[in-house]
Amino acid sequence: MSGHGRRAVAMAVAAACAAGVAAVPVAGQVAGEPVSVRDGEDARGPLDLVAVELASTTGNDLRATLTMAEPWGEPALRVRRGAPGSICLRLWTRRPPELQAPDHLVCVAPTSDRRLSGRVLRDRANGLPRAVAAARLSRPDPRRIVLRFARSAVGRPVSLRFAAETVTRRSRCPRPLGCRDLAPEGRRAASFSPRPGG
Repeated sequence: MSGHGRRAVAMAVAAACAAGVAAVPVAGQVAGEPVSVRDGEDARGPLDLVAVELASTTGNDLRATLTMAEPWGEPALRVRRGAPGSICLRLWTRRPPELQAPDHLVCVAPTSDRRLSGRVLRDRANGLPRAVAAARLSRPDPRRIVLRFARSAVGRPVSLRFAAETVTRRSRCPRPLGCRDLAPEGRRAASFSPRPGG
């Protein structure tokens, strides 16, 4: 994605809340069981991803847990002007991830009242991603954030690929793209099969 496109997506995420990838196979994966991806401490800024996990919930929604290297809070995403930072789960449910942008994003961004808000966004061929559902957020500890969202919001896929991305636009990060981190790193994604039904 170009710098212009990344800035445009960031603006869409902010409004809603207030490329190539290869599969990472998981041997012996059972549908619905958590799939975890580890990442090293390899990014500048406060949103250095070290792990992302995707699982089915007891109600057959989906739950993503993103873990940073250090404690962080809402100020890590806020800027005085321009697009804020973001934390996003990237989901490929229909498109081939080797060639195209994710079909859906589940993103966290700051709101005007200094809170965090989560939204599920669907990519569009001729426009910015559009918000289609809310994502429920929780913070088990200062390093982690958990995103829970309806499987129906991403089309009830039988299988999908996923990755996580954080973008920080603080003074230590180059403008305009900011500090960016991916898990898994590089041009990769993990495979996940939700629990049948739902």
